[in-house]
Amino acid sequence: MSNEEAQNESEGENEGAVTLSPEEYFLSVGVVEECDEKDDLCIETSFESEWVEEMTDLNDGDLSAEDAAAALGLDLENHEFTIREDDQARQLKRDQQIIGQWPSEAALIADVAASRVLESWDTKWSEYEPAEKGELLNGLRLFLDTCPTSDGEIVFSEETVESCCSSHEVIAAVCEDTDERIFEHQMP
Repeated sequence: MSNEEAQNESEGENEGAVTLSPEEYFLSVGVVEECDEKDDLCIETSFESEWVEEMTDLNDGDLSAEDAAAALGLDLENHEFTIREDDQARQLKRDQQIIGQWPSEAALIADVAASRVLESWDTKWSEYEPAEKGELLNGLRLFLDTCPTSDGEIVFSEETVESCCSSHEVIAAVCEDTDERIFEHQMP
């Protein structure tokens, strides 16, 4: 989910605000740990198993707009949610207004699944604002080894992204076999 849309989704004061960086947060709730064989962080084995199981379930069934909204902690009452497909990107709309977006179906599945698992790993997960959840879920996707919509590997690359008025370098994580973008971040 893009942080710009999610930041507009604050629905009141939040005493459970995340004040840690995503890396610090993941370490504090135990979903990542120091890797055994390299100097890096790795996803904790039981969290990964639960996450993969949720992704498989979502990939096998119908992922609804309400699932995406619930993953971010949005109020489902008195609103109509839809998911709009824009090439590979997915946009979550509430009452016809875009309130979130993902670079692909695979990224959306990963985030909804991770949110469901984080509910049992972090007792304060339900208290976080949608923007905070969006940022954390986006960062967690970096720990994926396989694509949520296939068994293919995820590869990292540096790319130039161009628009009508500018271009910039990004680092991207992409499903090798489906070309679905999992993560993109502009390089400094």
